[in-house]
Amino acid sequence: MYLATSPAVAPISPEAGRRLPLRLERAASRVFGEGRPYDPGLIQYFADLAALYGLRHRDDYFTRVRRNTFTDMIGGVLADLAPLDEPFDLVVLAHSTPDAEPGWPACFAADALPGDPLVLAVSDQGAAAAFTALRIVADYATADGFDRALVLILDQTTLMDDDQPAPREVRPALDAVVALVLSRHADGDCPVIRCQADLGRDEAIASVTALLADDHPAALVAGHGIGVEQPDLDLVVAEPGRPCTGVWAALVDRLDDWEAGRRVMLADYDPVLRYLGTCSIETPPRATARQWARCRAVTRGESLGAGFDVLLESVPGGPPAGPGGHVLVRRGEGEPAEDDLPATSGELLAAEGLAVGERGPRPAADDAKWLTGLAWLRLGASEQLTDRCVAYLGERASGDGSLLDRQLVAGQLADALIEQFEIEAVLGAPGLDPPTLRRVHRRITDADRLLSRLLAASGFLSDGPGRVAYVSQLIADVWLGTESTGERG
Repeated sequence: MYLATSPAVAPISPEAGRRLPLRLERAASRVFGEGRPYDPGLIQYFADLAALYGLRHRDDYFTRVRRNTFTDMIGGVLADLAPLDEPFDLVVLAHSTPDAEPGWPACFAADALPGDPLVLAVSDQGAAAAFTALRIVADYATADGFDRALVLILDQTTLMDDDQPAPREVRPALDAVVALVLSRHADGDCPVIRCQADLGRDEAIASVTALLADDHPAALVAGHGIGVEQPDLDLVVAEPGRPCTGVWAALVDRLDDWEAGRRVMLADYDPVLRYLGTCSIETPPRATARQWARCRAVTRGESLGAGFDVLLESVPGGPPAGPGGHVLVRRGEGEPAEDDLPATSGELLAAEGLAVGERGPRPAADDAKWLTGLAWLRLGASEQLTDRCVAYLGERASGDGSLLDRQLVAGQLADALIEQFEIEAVLGAPGLDPPTLRRVHRRITDADRLLSRLLAASGFLSDGPGRVAYVSQLIADVWLGTESTGERG
């Protein structure tokens, strides 16, 4: 339990800002549709409250509008962040408009998250609410040594009384939520948050311009009230009608395009409250990149089928089709598309829980994102093959040692490992184009063939340790064709 008295008022230099000892680990953003209608019992409850306090109640308003409550939106964005396995110490909700109904979103968040987090909420801060929430996180993380925090930023359009609407400039046009996961153990530099009050628009713009000159960020994510343009600065303007979530949603939308460690400044201004909030932050690893890393790890540790399931999570609309109009599906989820599919190929795929299916003509040949994810899947399979080779060679006696001690064998194994390391380095670069990715897939196939030869005869058996190499090549064949997977002639 926390006991507190009124704090002593201490001036805070806006130039210094507040350094947050936790770094951005990942983030998620979601926009919601029209939501659910109010049920009659809740409308009657509102009528009773209005009568109790002598307020006007309008049944027609509550029967007409729909709402997404804070609890609804928090539940949705937590599902997007899953899995959330590590415990949280602190959760802060930030919003400019109230919830659509009396509820317990903070209690819901505390119960839904691992650990036993302290939960707070920030309101009446307008567009600066999220920046104030981050300052609170900075204070608690510094004072109490918190390692992990979650900031939930919410915009909600359905007000309890539309007779006194919020000013148009700060009233949300969308029901939306952004979640920021902050961790002491994440990579990168610590964010710096600044909050300034009683600034006119011109003063706010001048303040942001000065901060840009000092911090030299690569990008500025700005609200509509911040009209700052500078050469060599990547300017992203937030979507209007999102006073709290706007700049943060714009940041989340760019995370898959920006490389990790990119210095970004976020700035938003509330013209009604005259508040300015800024945050200098480094981008975390791309959300899709984290998914690919998990796909690679699962493939190496479990199976190609399990890794393929993880890869599919990164393409909600399903994978594109290969040049023949086919895709792979999990066994039992689709019938083989071709009756003349070679029996051996079908058996190999089935052993990994996969089958060939048929799909519409959305080609994969120029889909760099899908080809990249596929390469990470195949790299995990190649690493699984390496593990099997090491185990196989270590068990085979040769003289006073094992086959691993033989210079030629160790040299071939080293060649394959170097190839994998180089493939990993290439895949880690941003902006890979399809021709480069096709070369990467050929190199994976070549490395797998080198490893398969180290397994001697067992490397060519359909139920042997080298099976994963052949299934990996079949996967590449489906989406790239034999010309791009190392086949010659």
